[in-house]
Amino acid sequence: MEFVSGEAGKQAKDKIEALLGGVLNSSRPTHTM
Repeated sequence: MEFVSGEAGKQAKDKIEALLGGVLNSSRPTHTM
């Protein structure tokens, strides 16, 4: 994925990585996207 440059893009990227990180570290099986 690509994000816009600047603070807004960085915040969006950090938030998505945090959400995905929680899913990736989960013990529940997930569906791949």
